[in-house]
Amino acid sequence: MRIKSILAGLAVIIVITVTAWVVWKIINPESAPLPSAAIGRKQVFHPVPAPDASFLVNGKQDYLSQYRGHKIMLWLYSTWCSSCAEGLHALQKKRSELARDGVTLIALDNYRNDGYSGPTVKEFTSRFAPSLEDVQGVVLGTATKDLRNIYNSKEYPDIYYLINAKGMVKVISSSPDSSMQTILHFARTGQ
Repeated sequence: MRIKSILAGLAVIIVITVTAWVVWKIINPESAPLPSAAIGRKQVFHPVPAPDASFLVNGKQDYLSQYRGHKIMLWLYSTWCSSCAEGLHALQKKRSELARDGVTLIALDNYRNDGYSGPTVKEFTSRFAPSLEDVQGVVLGTATKDLRNIYNSKEYPDIYYLINAKGMVKVISSSPDSSMQTILHFARTGQ
């Protein structure tokens, strides 16, 4: 009889816990990670709201929500990644087109550089895309753990999100160098 009471009590606790978790996820959907990108190719999915998250720029906290109303390319990269260097260089080449079409580039070094050593954001940018430093419409910084958990939970060295002016994620992809046509299409159309 006592074992049945204990099992019944455990079952009630499990049901309450699962129900509370489901309700919490419904109330706080922005805390859930976004769909993962298929590395190297455009991810097609129904657009979802871009969750707000903080990141660091020159040691000061900034928020994605501050850029709402603008087309955004949120790019998370690692400074030790050679394809990321190519991506940064490619974005530098197309910066005037992106700026003309109103895209704000937020390029962030992955949280703790994905656990590997590499140059600082400033060193990386100076080496591969010096004309992106201190340019209006370009934000260079570092991802926080919170932002990483939402936008790069699988810790890809290179992943980007194209977010329209309404704050909806339209594209998730990687490797700006090889997917520049997707980025430029988004810049022109917001799609």
